[in-house]
Amino acid sequence: MKRAWLSLLFLILKLIFAAILVGVAYYAPGQSDTQVRFVDYIVDIKTGALAAGAVAAILVTVYILRFFAWVKKLPTKLKQQLAERRLHRAKDCLLESYTALSSGELDTALSQAVKAKSLDSTGIFHDIFEAQALFMAGDLDRAELKFAALRNKPGSRFLGIRGLISVRKKQNRTEDLRILLIDALKDRPNSSWALQELLDFNLKALEFDKAKTVIEQLRITGSLTKVQSNRFLALTAYLQALQSKQAGDVSGCEAHLHQALKSDKSLTQATLELAKVYLAHNNFTKARKTLERGYESTPDFAYIPALPQFLHHESPIDQYRLAEEMVSSHPDHRCTHIILTRLAIQAKLWGQAKLHVSILKDRPTQLTHELLADLEKAEHPENTTDVERHLHHAAHASPEGVWLCQNCHTQHLSWSVFCPSCQAFDKITWDNSGKQSPLALLEG
Repeated sequence: MKRAWLSLLFLILKLIFAAILVGVAYYAPGQSDTQVRFVDYIVDIKTGALAAGAVAAILVTVYILRFFAWVKKLPTKLKQQLAERRLHRAKDCLLESYTALSSGELDTALSQAVKAKSLDSTGIFHDIFEAQALFMAGDLDRAELKFAALRNKPGSRFLGIRGLISVRKKQNRTEDLRILLIDALKDRPNSSWALQELLDFNLKALEFDKAKTVIEQLRITGSLTKVQSNRFLALTAYLQALQSKQAGDVSGCEAHLHQALKSDKSLTQATLELAKVYLAHNNFTKARKTLERGYESTPDFAYIPALPQFLHHESPIDQYRLAEEMVSSHPDHRCTHIILTRLAIQAKLWGQAKLHVSILKDRPTQLTHELLADLEKAEHPENTTDVERHLHHAAHASPEGVWLCQNCHTQHLSWSVFCPSCQAFDKITWDNSGKQSPLALLEG
């Protein structure tokens, strides 16, 4: 509205200026001998006034035509601007409705939604809100109808497809889900969300070649960096290895694990699985070398329970000696001191155990106090007072860390490719912020 009146004002000012030019031309002096000298040029005022009058007449004609054109378009512009204002107010009402819904003010949320629908003649935002609200409330049948209606409208087609995908995932209708994901990519070929969902679907369906193709698409579109795409390729190969292992294909399992570590040598679980393969064939040297290279790449907390299990066939003294060699690439890492403290206690190497645990005491955690209690109990079994004191401190200390899903924030005892709670892909990471409740790191 405001823009329309400003354009009219500028047009009127231009007409006034043109009229002034006409007036100047009309009232200019009529004497033919009146001249103006400018440098080496002599201009007759009457001739100049005639030229100015011609220019002014042209300008007036142009602006009059523009004025009539503006008047002709004015109703359409005013209607469009009024519609934009109503749409803006409808958006404000929907935002208030969402806010009220999240705070539990259901009456306010409903009234604002109704007001938004009255302001927006298309009702598109109200339909989106209602479909999402039905889905969140668990009314999947009605939500499906709403999302299907959105899918049939050009402006909200992708939103409708995305909503239907969410419904199908809740219903575990995998074949319909595949069709919808392909439809979503037809509508928006470079959608990183749709590609990620298709990758997730292919991996869970054990369609690894298709998954690799999607990873390449994500990298080409810039949704994944080279490091991220290599990580995803490594996880895909790791899942292939697990499938081969389950099918009894040992050589296939080994080949896929090598492929996984070639794509991302920091994938600890691939390292541990490959070491298990070698250990199953009594190839202890290869198993130790694999663990040593893996730890050198990434001193992951998953090695804390894993290394003692791989060395259980050795004597306690040899377990400590071999572990010390395997973790020598990171002598100052916290994982190194935890592993060597436990093995030193088992080997009754009190000096080494006290050395490593004293370094851990710089940041005492639940596990630190538990190790102190184990050391005291092993070295001085009669000194129950100190053991109880360390265990008391352990009960009130922060945990060493937990495996935490970054999607649903659920804690887990171990890492996995898919979160057991929300099924999110590659979202479980080690969290040592100390804010979570304690979880057992080591067993036995």
